[in-house]
Amino acid sequence: MLNRTQPVGGLLREWRRRLSQLDLACDAGISTRHLSFVETGRAHPSRDMLLHLSEQLEIGCGGTAKDA
Repeated sequence: MLNRTQPVGGLLREWRRRLSQLDLACDAGISTRHLSFVETGRAHPSRDMLLHLSEQLEIGCGGTAKDA
């Protein structure tokens, strides 16, 4: 279950693991600056952006990797 007290940026950084910001930003079609701002809490992503990023990271709704 998702820990609601942890900022979304920290979760994104954790889920991103070995993938660089540049790689994720390119895959998601967003700027590295925006991704960095989301991860540091300087920007607040929309629900659609979070869903899009989770699809790129292959993360399920519960915050776990999707089955292959």
